[in-house]
Parts: sequence; C-alpha cells; structure tokens
Amino acid sequence: MLKEIIETPHLLSRERFVSLFPACIRDEANPIFDEEFPGGCADHVDPIMVQHDLDDLKRHGARLEEFADRRVAHHDRRAPKIIPTYNELDAAIDYLKKLTRKYVLLFEARDLGDNLVARFIEDYWEEIFSQPWIVDTTEQNI
Repeated sequence: MLKEIIETPHLLSRERFVSLFPACIRDEANPIFDEEFPGGCADHVDPIMVQHDLDDLKRHGARLEEFADRRVAHHDRRAPKIIPTYNELDAAIDYLKKLTRKYVLLFEARDLGDNLVARFIEDYWEEIFSQPWIVDTTEQNI
C-alpha cells in the first residue's frame, strides 16, 4: 500500500482530506494535515515522507521477517540465522501501531488515539466474518 501511495501521492490530496471532515470543523483539518503529513508537497501527501515510513517499516521488520518465515509461517527445517529479541518485536509492533494510526487518519480522517487495538477491534471486528476462510473440501465436483 505504501508503495502505491508513493507512486500516486496526488490521490491523497489535502482537498480530499479536508472534505472528510464535517463542514463545521473543516477549519481544523488543514493544521492536522500539516502536522501529521509534513513534507515538501502542499497540496497532497508527500511521497518522500511515505518512503521514509516504508524504509522505517522495513528496518523494524528486517530481523523479524526471516524468523517469521522459517518458524511461524512454515516451520522450516533450517533454523533462522538470527533470533529476534522481544524488544525488537515490541519496537516493530509499536511502529505498526504508529503507522496504522497515521494512515487511518489520512484515509478516513479518524484518530484512533492511544488505545489503538481496542478502537480497531471495536470498529472492524466484524470484517473477519465478511470473507469465507474455510473451504469445504468434502464435496468435490467429479
């Protein structure tokens, strides 16, 4: 998603962001845009800022990715070369929370606040039931 924003930053314009706010508080939207999405672009999100976010995300996840691939997702017989620490995991989770809060604000003009997990579950918990995730393999077409 961040790569797509970098390629088409004009789609996330200041005008679009301001329009997401109720008319009675639209005056507050421009300072929020300037504070939360700073950069060299006045009329849309700055792709350089988004690239920094992507680079930081990769940096936070680099040591976790191999471990997750080899132990969590696939339980590969090859041991991971580096076992990440809990502090690294905590830092990556904290950074993901920061990015989630930032981009939900950009896309929906909603501040999830400090208690991100509770707010996210409160707002989106039903979405897991909107997609089938168990495939019935007992009835096969012959």
